[in-house]
Amino acid sequence: MTFARIAFLFVLSSLLPVGVLRASCDAVLAPGRAYENYKAVWAELKVGNEPQSIENIGCFLAGDLAGAEAKAAYRRFIATSFYPNVLYDYLKQEADANLRSARKHGYHREGELAWNGGYLGEAALTAYQQTGDRRFLDLFVTYFNGVLELRDSEPGYVDGYHGRIMKSWGEYRRFWSWTMPLVTGIWVAHITYAARITYPATKFALIVHDDPALDAYRADADRFVEATKTALAGFNEDRFRIEGTDGDWYLRPMTGEPEPTNHIHTYGSVLINLYALTHDEQIRERINDIIKVFEKGVRWEPDGTLSWKYLPYFSDRGMGGNNQKDYSERLWKASQTAPFIYRAYAAGFDVPENLIAAIANTFLAHTLHDNQIMYNLTSKHSRPLTGKDPLSRVSGIVTWLEYSAYDPEIAERIRTVVGARPDLFPDGWFESANSARGYAFFLGGEAGRAPR
Repeated sequence: MTFARIAFLFVLSSLLPVGVLRASCDAVLAPGRAYENYKAVWAELKVGNEPQSIENIGCFLAGDLAGAEAKAAYRRFIATSFYPNVLYDYLKQEADANLRSARKHGYHREGELAWNGGYLGEAALTAYQQTGDRRFLDLFVTYFNGVLELRDSEPGYVDGYHGRIMKSWGEYRRFWSWTMPLVTGIWVAHITYAARITYPATKFALIVHDDPALDAYRADADRFVEATKTALAGFNEDRFRIEGTDGDWYLRPMTGEPEPTNHIHTYGSVLINLYALTHDEQIRERINDIIKVFEKGVRWEPDGTLSWKYLPYFSDRGMGGNNQKDYSERLWKASQTAPFIYRAYAAGFDVPENLIAAIANTFLAHTLHDNQIMYNLTSKHSRPLTGKDPLSRVSGIVTWLEYSAYDPEIAERIRTVVGARPDLFPDGWFESANSARGYAFFLGGEAGRAPR
């Protein structure tokens, strides 16, 4: 941009009445345009353009930007520019794309409904909780109705492992075996994917049942809960008794190994929601069993932090491949393990407070410090993640935002690192549906919206 254009924009902005500027920003932040305009400002800041030369930047960053450096403005943009319409546009776009992808791939789809889709649902519900904007509930209902239409029972996909059609969501698992050299893959459903898909559905039901003003959504909520119960019940045959205990666990389809801790904690988070809705005593017992297994496998460190392995304490240590060889669970896997413990604690289950404090302390002392994110939960036998690592790994830190209710520093650390490390978050909060949950978390608060 030429100096003359910069000067023109500066003079123009100083001459226009405040009401005109606000009307202009209303158009910039309008539904259907907000995310596009957010990304345009973000992109120019990222490449180092002078902030005062960027069109529409005043709608996202308040104050005089004359002389501001691009890097500092970028960090402030990431830390303060949170608007409901920006997130809504993104979620609508991604939810539609996710369903299209799943329909297009059909029998050969993989995990998009569980991982990307589950995070999209969580982001929408978090956004509603932060703003009270019912558009996010409507978006979730529309999306999850589409997900229900993709259960295996709808197209009639036979689960090759369970030997029947499941009322759940399978994926095409590729493999090769000497005994079946002509077989390239198999359709199979498992408890982890069902849990990732139904966790936001049961969270939606909790939100609705806790607020009489949302009675219009109750029929949808109840329908989603029944679908969840049906889906999870289909995996009862995968359960086995843990030797020496009264508790049980799940076997992982295809491998015959016990499911890793993070998978069962993903399932446990759904159970917490279901218990809050039903007060079913059997569900409560299963939640307590999962907590006990976790506590027994925790390794307390001299500095008051803790670590745990990828597989539960009772599993064969030869299982789990390279994951199990690590001293502590890998970050993106631990990001499924840790939330269940906090959710159980917040729901009133018998989780010691010192366990919550230690997990929060571990995150601050080892996992995320000095704007570095570790490959594993703890620093021991680990390394910092770099821009060469897959992007899906770093956004696991967003999950720890739940722990910021216990230690607010966690939220500030996460907000800071997203702005300070564009090499790790090349698209900022919108690097993935996973990281977009962080944008949702910061909506609505004083620090979550730049004044204009």
